[in-house]
Amino acid sequence: MKNSSHPSDSKEQRESEKIILEIINESEKLKLKPTKLIIDGISFNLDGYSERPSVLCEIYSHIGKLKPAHKNKVANDILKMLLIEKMKGKVYRKIIVFVDEKASKNYFEGDSRTSRFIKYFNIEMLLVDLPIEIRGKIIEAQKRQLMINKI
Repeated sequence: MKNSSHPSDSKEQRESEKIILEIINESEKLKLKPTKLIIDGISFNLDGYSERPSVLCEIYSHIGKLKPAHKNKVANDILKMLLIEKMKGKVYRKIIVFVDEKASKNYFEGDSRTSRFIKYFNIEMLLVDLPIEIRGKIIEAQKRQLMINKI
């Protein structure tokens, strides 16, 4: 059977997010689920959400050094969580999950605007150690996506 997905498809990253969410739920004693919220007509897709306890979670399954577009995605995820919190008038535990220390260092260290968002708005950053076979699939997908972007 022929694989009909586009080479730039991020299926591996999406599939890994399910496993990451299971790991976070177990380690943090949560019941996060992927959720689509609609607030005042605006749609928000969250990688993990819980109303009780109040938690917003975004997962970043990139492995390796980040490019500027990658950095912007994380910043946008943080802004999304802050907007949800403001629009709902409720304080949430806000979590960004990484699977690679190199990718997370851009945010744990340094003095960028994004690292200040993390500090001043109490964004938690968790680092998840993925099983090696899942990590390998993500790396292969990133290589494939990189080749497509060079064409």
